Amino acid sequence: VELGGRNRAAAALIGKLLRGLPEEDWKIIAWPEFIEWNKKNEPPLTDRVLLTTYNSICRAEKAQRIVKNFPQKQEVKPIKEFSFISHRELYEKNFPPLEWIIEGLIPKGGITAISATPGSYKSYLVLYIAVMASLGKDFLGIMPMTKNGILYIDEENGDRLLHQRILTLKEKDLPIYYSIFNDFKFSEQLIDTLIAKMKEKDLHLVIFDSFVRFLDGLVHNENDSAKMADVFRLLKKFNQNDITVIFLHHHRKENGAAKSSNNDLMRGSSDLLAMVNCHIVLDNQDGIITVTQNKLRDAKKIEPFNIQVNESENTGEVTFTYCQLSEYEIMGRDAEGQRLVTNILRDKRAFDSESAMSKEEIYLGLKGQTSQKKINALTTFLAKENIIKESYMKAGEKGGSKKVYFLTEVMKL
Repeated sequence: VELGGRNRAAAALIGKLLRGLPEEDWKIIAWPEFIEWNKKNEPPLTDRVLLTTYNSICRAEKAQRIVKNFPQKQEVKPIKEFSFISHRELYEKNFPPLEWIIEGLIPKGGITAISATPGSYKSYLVLYIAVMASLGKDFLGIMPMTKNGILYIDEENGDRLLHQRILTLKEKDLPIYYSIFNDFKFSEQLIDTLIAKMKEKDLHLVIFDSFVRFLDGLVHNENDSAKMADVFRLLKKFNQNDITVIFLHHHRKENGAAKSSNNDLMRGSSDLLAMVNCHIVLDNQDGIITVTQNKLRDAKKIEPFNIQVNESENTGEVTFTYCQLSEYEIMGRDAEGQRLVTNILRDKRAFDSESAMSKEEIYLGLKGQTSQKKINALTTFLAKENIIKESYMKAGEKGGSKKVYFLTEVMKL
């Protein structure tokens, strides 16, 4: 921004950033973006002016939120007409086969959350999914997809970055439409308008990138389960009109060295996980993305798998290749299973070879919380990683022995 318009532009920008974020994210998201924006000014605003503008808009935004959240007299809505279904009717009811956007991975007609940390290729991968879905081609060459027209609503990346990525995917004429940086916020009016426009163009898949950007900070707080219930009520209107919803979401920051369970990864209220039909977790390690289907409401979850990201240095073309995980890799990413095994050893005070537990004893101690097969794999993984120790104990009077496990010194704490 040139000299003369910087202060006005600064106030407008920080106001927009704050409105779309919960207050706890202002310093970690809005402030760094504000600083980066200022570096592009000719000349930049001084640090003092920048901080004064930021603090002033913060105070104004806080005041507006207090007024907005002040309890209002609520209208008592009449109870809608309803009916019961008998046990026999439900027992005898025939349901059509489950339909898929990506067979086995993303169900058609529901709400799917795809979550990851920054730099995990989530936006890129979802754009690839959109391209493959618009063509009706197999995802990664192995998973059949239903052909769909798509609306991609971007409040995260911008048209320049999306343009660059589209060029690398090498497809031009597709039934995909984009809404880019229109400052959309979830509301009854917006959802109804989007549904009407999607029907006009025969589009049956909508993608929101990313979820937090569509929350009005004055109304919808991602940590408030009641507010999130309102948002999901709106999103389900898409499903009622034969439109599948996919939204991208960020992971919360890890606290300490302990790895969070997949159930605790998504930012915001824990009810987010309860409300979606499907939750997919992406974990990028040096260009290898592990895809874990953490939740699937209406079918059996598939095993995690890897996606290799391939980027040509000459052309910039990006491709994604399917790679199956080894059992060892799967156990390494099963933080919840690892916790179950180490906790039962700690609870039973299995601290040395004399008090160690066998795989069967661990399984019985967990009372069906996981399978015997998974216990076998988890104990093998944890022993190789020196998280637990493996030993042998005499089994029976014939001189046989069995493997037993106990905690290392570090894990006793």
